[in-house]
Amino acid sequence: MITTLYPPFHLGGYDLRCRDIAEELIKNEHTVSVLVTRRGVKTKQIDNNIHRVLHSRFEKAGFIKRIIWDISDLSYIRAQIRRFKPDIIYLFHTMSIARTIFPFLSNLTIPIIYDEGGIGLLDAWNNHGTWIKFCERRSENRWKNLLKKVIVKALRLICGSLLPIHWAMPPMKVYFNSQYSLNRTLQAGVLLQDARVIYSGVDIGKFEFLKRNKLGNTIRFLFPGRIDKLKGIDSAIYAIANLKTIYPNYQFYLDIVGPIQDVAYYEQLQELINKNNLKENVTFIDIVDYEEMPTYYHKADFCLLFTKFESFSRVPLEAMACGSVVICSPVGGNKEIIEEGIDGFIVEPDDLETFRKIMELFIKRPELICEISYAARKKIENKYSFSKYMQQIESMIQETFGDANINAYKNRD
Repeated sequence: MITTLYPPFHLGGYDLRCRDIAEELIKNEHTVSVLVTRRGVKTKQIDNNIHRVLHSRFEKAGFIKRIIWDISDLSYIRAQIRRFKPDIIYLFHTMSIARTIFPFLSNLTIPIIYDEGGIGLLDAWNNHGTWIKFCERRSENRWKNLLKKVIVKALRLICGSLLPIHWAMPPMKVYFNSQYSLNRTLQAGVLLQDARVIYSGVDIGKFEFLKRNKLGNTIRFLFPGRIDKLKGIDSAIYAIANLKTIYPNYQFYLDIVGPIQDVAYYEQLQELINKNNLKENVTFIDIVDYEEMPTYYHKADFCLLFTKFESFSRVPLEAMACGSVVICSPVGGNKEIIEEGIDGFIVEPDDLETFRKIMELFIKRPELICEISYAARKKIENKYSFSKYMQQIESMIQETFGDANINAYKNRD
């Protein structure tokens, strides 16, 4: 497996899913080696099957440094491939690792599976990286072009031709976590030979269901996610302020669980809270251990997800599994998993009136929360459990391995 981040050093659900898949594959008697960037550690770190050795492109660096990183990373990947002899290369979060990894892998015969949980493929397709750009750029000055050829030849000689000079997308089986994400990638012109949708899944044993009989006068909301402008946390605060004004006989509380990624935005949120006299109603909770998240879902009557951009988030699935009613924005895969009014609700982040009408449904019929949360849990059990998810992953692995054996047999002929 090759990825940008791997717990305990991670930013969100994508990296957690990578770990969950790796651990489950190991349980199922696969042998897994994980190559990941050094983010979170000062120097390279090798711990059993986890190699924190690659360089993260989150860091700023000049042309020379990035080329050195590319050579170093490709050299380690090549050495690990020779040592480990993988049957399959499994790619995850690739946005912040060497762009040269795609053309490098295209020269190998090892089958590849790509888990597209964001916009990694789109980003790689549109941005070929520092080295490839340098190789492909042409000048009107023939002497500059000649000098560049000399530099390219010299560097390739030094690194044993590790650095490719042309961009190429390797043949691979790609699975997306939403139809929206797949459609967006195809519409952008990315050439995919084998693509499908495999929706993420939740461990229903860890995320147990808490039955809610009826809604009381104290109503609690949860907003899981890092403090970032794209998450739309300000919309949630406005929504709580509006409810507090309209329904003075009810108590509304909002817990925001996640690390501060955008300090300026966090300060704006604090100003908004003070302006609307919500200091007693809104609480910020720093990032918590993933194993503790069911406790927060159980505490909340409603889970809000007002993000302005998202390919697919596991948050709605986790909340639905735990019995917290999901109210989310119509982005990414949200509309693909939520059946409006049956097991959750879809609302534009800034549509305070529609949000109020949704809450009015529950205030007039307090037992509705029991019906919605129960329907949501049943959907998770039937369609989005982690065991069902892994069955599809295992099937894809066996399919990929089988195709590789067939191709190897044909090549012998």
